[in-house]
Amino acid sequence: MTNSEPLTVKIEPVKLTVRPSIPTWRYIGDRAAADLAYCARFGTHEAPDPTVALGGAWAYALPATGLP
Repeated sequence: MTNSEPLTVKIEPVKLTVRPSIPTWRYIGDRAAADLAYCARFGTHEAPDPTVALGGAWAYALPATGLP
């Protein structure tokens, strides 16, 4: 016996936690090295708290430029 009815499955959409896309500077490696590299790159004394981006890179928000 064969069933001619197609198989149907009810699915629920997955809610994504997407943040507004902000420009980031990314570094792959150790967190301490990432903080030092950020400070050297942008001439700051302290790096902001990064998030973990795809691939395990540290993603830092770019510093404000003072321009609108």
